[in-house]
Amino acid sequence: QDRVPVLSKDELGALSQTFNQMAGAVEDKINELEDNNHEKQRFIDNLTHELKTPLTSIIGYSNLLRTAKVTDEVTAVQQNDGADYAKKM
Repeated sequence: QDRVPVLSKDELGALSQTFNQMAGAVEDKINELEDNNHEKQRFIDNLTHELKTPLTSIIGYSNLLRTAKVTDEVTAVQQNDGADYAKKM
């Protein structure tokens, strides 16, 4: 697609043709960079999802450990220590 019409075969025509080629190259590069940006964003979104899924489970289990009833005092201390450790991570 020509941005500047090439009306002659002299220096102005050559300049117009070169300008059109440069404009096309710039447009192609912009499209390539936008595609790369979309790919990067999709990668980040997938990575975030993959990290959140196990972390949500760990947080849920640590909350379960903290709220579960334990009758043995030693086990209760260990249980709370383990839940606190998981929560800090």
